[in-house]
Amino acid sequence: MTGLILRTVWLLACFTLLLGFLIFKRDASAQLYLFWTMQVICFPLGLLVYPFTFATMFMVRMVPGVGSVVEFLVGNNDYLVVWFWLFVFGFVQWFLLVPGIVRLVRKLSGQPR
Repeated sequence: MTGLILRTVWLLACFTLLLGFLIFKRDASAQLYLFWTMQVICFPLGLLVYPFTFATMFMVRMVPGVGSVVEFLVGNNDYLVVWFWLFVFGFVQWFLLVPGIVRLVRKLSGQPR
């Protein structure tokens, strides 16, 4: 039950930050604050986000078809691309890897679920 509450809080925090990115898209200092907040709640796996962000932005600028689709979805707001990748890595971390590791440790130690 605690895991479900924590997951719900994490999802609400992520979507609140997304809403902040959309509302304050012209305020660079607010965008930076929201970015670092998102980085903190996705730590440590969120550090892997940078290569994926660079690859995405490279594709946006170099591949005409992909670039037009991403530009249509997020405009010139690079923070939304970063938010997307932080959300993906945070989701994998908190919803797949951590529960899997907990189950594995419990199984190896002989504790019931």
